[in-house]
Amino acid sequence: MQVGSRRCVLNPQSGTADHADYVGRLMGARGFAVDETESKAHAIELGREAGRDGVSTLAVCGGDGTVNDVLKGVYEVGAVEEITLAVVPTGTANLLAGTIGIRGVDHGIEVADTGTVRGVDLGVAADHPFVVSAIAGLPADASTATSDAL
Repeated sequence: MQVGSRRCVLNPQSGTADHADYVGRLMGARGFAVDETESKAHAIELGREAGRDGVSTLAVCGGDGTVNDVLKGVYEVGAVEEITLAVVPTGTANLLAGTIGIRGVDHGIEVADTGTVRGVDLGVAADHPFVVSAIAGLPADASTATSDAL
């Protein structure tokens, strides 16, 4: 049974960039409005919009970066406690999805639609929310300086 509105923020460029049509079609068939990201800033804005609009379930289709960007927007408008965040893993590493037991795209879609809600820890450092991990100092500098092609 659907309660409240459901939305999917889909990063069409994450991972191998071959999932947008497939995921968009399946999420739409399950009653999710689908918004494709255009940039990191746009993903953050889509998270803000979901929070302001009172979305009940927000599925994020992308990698860990997309999840954190959308989460940042939700956090900025104070809606973290009101939104159920689901992960449809299409990134490179998909650390969060693996940590919470999401086995792939189809499983992520199924869990977003009918899965059991459970809590995860949310970290905040310098007013930046994060899940899975945070790095600082030299490792952070090396990570941001590394080419996305790697």
